[in-house]
Order: sequence, then structure tokens, then C-alpha cells
Amino acid sequence: MYLYIAIVTLFIFIIVYLLNFRNEKFTLHYRENSTVSKKLFKQNEALFRSSTTALFFFSGKIQTLFIAGIDAILHLLNQVGINPYHFNYQRKIYVLRDGGQIAIDKAVLKNKANLNNDSRKKLKILIIPGFTSFSEDFYLKDLVSGLVNDYDVSVVTGRGFGGVKLANHIMVSSDMEYDLAEYITHYCKENRKRNVLIIAFSFGGMMLTKYLTNTNNVMPKNLIGTCSICSPICMRECMRHTEYTLFGIFSRAPCLNLRKCFYDNIDTIFQHPELSKENDEIIRKVKEAKYSSCFAKAYTYKSLGLETVEHYYDNIKINDNDILNIKIPFFAIFSEDDPVIPFYSVPIKTMIQNKNISLLTVSSGGHSAFYSGFIPRRWLIHPIKSYIEITELNTKGVK
Repeated sequence: MYLYIAIVTLFIFIIVYLLNFRNEKFTLHYRENSTVSKKLFKQNEALFRSSTTALFFFSGKIQTLFIAGIDAILHLLNQVGINPYHFNYQRKIYVLRDGGQIAIDKAVLKNKANLNNDSRKKLKILIIPGFTSFSEDFYLKDLVSGLVNDYDVSVVTGRGFGGVKLANHIMVSSDMEYDLAEYITHYCKENRKRNVLIIAFSFGGMMLTKYLTNTNNVMPKNLIGTCSICSPICMRECMRHTEYTLFGIFSRAPCLNLRKCFYDNIDTIFQHPELSKENDEIIRKVKEAKYSSCFAKAYTYKSLGLETVEHYYDNIKINDNDILNIKIPFFAIFSEDDPVIPFYSVPIKTMIQNKNISLLTVSSGGHSAFYSGFIPRRWLIHPIKSYIEITELNTKGVK
């Protein structure tokens, strides 16, 4: 009986897979004079001409839930001291100008004999996680695993997450743009004799984009390229999108992380005199918060000294004209079935007006998942490695 049910279920999955096979695809958007994009397409032509369809994954929601499930397993393994990856992290705490702290987790191979090339000459890659995320999450470790043999890779873990205590009242917010600006300047200066490339996911990608579009920021000369994956363009639209998708699960989960961070650091938070005046009201609203937007209304905008939560969303939005200000090679990846980022908000026409931008959109990939094939495999590492290699070659001997 059970075997019969399993065979029928597998048959249904295969039929759905075959029906979607020709409809789901990769699309690389770019200006005709973009040599980076042309090389990127040539190196990944077989992938880009294939289908994004993955057996067992009917939608981006399922892909996203799947990698969340792997996260849960990895976190359990970490708690009992099991690390299935061929690298470990070495942590260093960086203290920001306002006293806040972020962690820099450097990936170090367990077997250092596997090191490729002279480590002193390797490209430095800095990875920025998404909202309430940190270096141990699967989607990050999977990427690090594919890069650490060839590059010097570090992951930034933001204020209040991944074991980093809050040093003041600022949590993950639009202030992360200024954190990034400060740390990128420091990191590039510290490694002035080596080229640097930054890869950022989701909210981290949004903050990286804000940093790149801010004309007040002076771009370091050794920052040779950037990559953004599934990053919001408008946080207000993103919040609405997640709250109406799959019973709001993709907004409830980060809200739980935000609330935990808040309660874990509550004494530090209310050392701020203005916030301490509203102590009871803020705690009540945080306790009632079900979605990320509720937490933003209860605490985030107040912690930034803004008058309303709408001011927060206005400040954080990336406008079309801002995108034209990007002066550094920038590779952006979006999925049409992303349950977190509404695809209609991606300004494709504006992005391809900028010769520095290569834009890859896929029919199916979920939020930072990106599986395809009859035997589903995560394909993200391939175009990213190609982009890194192309960017390195284009800057060889320049820096």
C-alpha cells in the first residue's frame, strides 16, 4: 500500500516537472556593450539555456521552506559540535564608531594543505547575510563551501545575531547601510594590497545597493565587484508581499528572530533615555508583534529617532535614479517566484540602462534557494564563480 502511494506521488511529481520544464528559464539582462555580461553568458551558456524546473519543488515557497529546514538541521548539529563542512569559522569582533559591534567570521579550511595558491595573493570576498541571518545559515555556508578553496572568504554577522550582543539600542535596520560603509572602508584599507569583492543576500543586498548608490560614499579603489542576490528594492512592498504569502510564514519567522534579539538585549536597549520613557509601551507592542512590519512599528523606527514608520520605509527604499549611480561592476540575481521579494518591484529596465549592471532573472528559485534539475541541485555557485573570475581578469594589473 505504502509503496503504491509512493510510486503514484513520484509519478505526479514527474508529470508536473515535465509540464513546467519548457516554461521555466534563465534570463540574463544587460546592455549590448557590457563585456562582463557577454562573458558571463558564454561561460554559463549551458546553464542559462536550461530550465530552472526542479523535481519535487512545485514553487519558490517550497524551495525556500526546504533550505529553512536544512538550516534547522545544521543548527542542531552545531549544538552537538558536528560540522559537516570542510571549513570552520574564526571570529573577530569589529567595533563600529557608535559602539555597536559586528562579527567577521573568516572561513578557514580544516585541512590547510588544501589551500590553492598563495593565500597572501588571494582575492578577498566579503559576504553580507540577509535580515536576521548569520554566518552559520545553510544558504551562506553552501556558498562559502564553493568559494573557500580558491578565495579568502569572510562573512559579516550583524548587530545582535549569531551570538553578537547588542552594545547599544540599534538593531538590524537602515543603519546597516552606514555600518557597511564604515566596515567596507576599513576592510578595503586593511587589505589595500589585495582586491575585494562583496556578495550580499536579501536585506544585506539592499543595504549594499544603498551603499553603492549613495553618492556621498567614496568607493575604495580595490573594491572590484559586487553581487546582490534576492535583495528588496522597496521594503514596504516586501513586507506586504510576505504577509500575504503562505499565511505570513516568511514574515513571522524573522519577526520571532527580531523579538528574541530584543528580549536578549532588553537591558542594553533601554539604557537609551528616549526609549526608556516608552519602556512599557514598546515592550507591549513588541510582545504583540506577529510580522516584521509589526516589529518595525513597535521598535525599529523609534530606535532610529524617526517620527513614523513610514519615514523608515521612505528612507530605506531604492529609487530608480539611485540605481544609475552604481559605478562598480554589479551582478544582481532575482527569482520570479520569490515568496519574500515581489518580482514586480524589480526595476529591470532601469537596471539594464546602467552598463555596470548584469541582471539575471529566473522563473523559479525561491528566496536564495535556486534549485533545478531532475535530481535537484543548487546552481548558484556557478554564475557567481564565473562573475568573480571575469571581474578578476578585467582588473588584473590595474589595482
